[in-house]
Amino acid sequence: DTGVETQTTARGVFASDITNSILNVAALKGIGIDSLYVSIEGRPDAKPTNRVRYTRNFLYTVRIASDATDAQLEQLVKEAEEQSPVINLIKRAVTPQLTIDYKQTPRERVIEGRTLAGLREYIHGKRQAILAFSTPDTTKAKAAPVVAPQPYVKVLPNGVRQLNVPTGGKWYVINHDNPTFLGGANSGQTSVENALGVLGTCITHISEIQAAKLNLDIDSLQLSVAAEIDPRGGRKGFENVPFWPQNVRYTLHVQTPETLETVKKWIASVESICPMYNVFKDTQTFDHNIVRIKK
Repeated sequence: DTGVETQTTARGVFASDITNSILNVAALKGIGIDSLYVSIEGRPDAKPTNRVRYTRNFLYTVRIASDATDAQLEQLVKEAEEQSPVINLIKRAVTPQLTIDYKQTPRERVIEGRTLAGLREYIHGKRQAILAFSTPDTTKAKAAPVVAPQPYVKVLPNGVRQLNVPTGGKWYVINHDNPTFLGGANSGQTSVENALGVLGTCITHISEIQAAKLNLDIDSLQLSVAAEIDPRGGRKGFENVPFWPQNVRYTLHVQTPETLETVKKWIASVESICPMYNVFKDTQTFDHNIVRIKK
């Protein structure tokens, strides 16, 4: 696994944020919406690096039941994309800034009594799995390519955005909501919060993979992601204030017997192939389709 499931979740998050913006713009314009679904897909990078394909340059499809004209719906979606904080963040080349919180631990570990294996043992076990997976099996024919289902967002009657994300042959659900001052019930995380979360979990996962490949001893690994967003941004009187997250950064908290120089090389290798890190730091495009559905 090289972050495919995280990328799928991320696309669902992007769809959720554009869905939220569609609802906001429709409310301000007085456009009635009876039902709304948004699905999204991306285009894999033509030149994968180290088996990682970066899903980029997205196409989302808006399935909507509304009495608005085609021209009104097209303008609605156009304005919604222009006002979507997450979409505007992803469109820009924003390189997440790294801080390393480093603590060196002894090379030799002393474990007293019975205990479960720790992170160091897990990563070395992961290395064996990666090495086994990397060995080609010439006895098996190549499998036919599979067209994977795309994540989609359904708006519930209470305005909650239900992300439906396919993974491992199953679907799982994430609910997004807004705080009460934005008309929500605060019953779930916002799409902005989730976007930063998928960035963090993707970097963490690729960190484990690269630690295993580099045969590193890691005793503790934790990652925190932060950014600032001004809810006044783009509103009257604050037109020049950015409404998308600013100062995106992450802190790697690591305890390891490896040297700080080795840790820096390890994280550089992570950033070079981490799908979500590269989605953030590279400029992305978004296109859309609008499909009318029955009420």
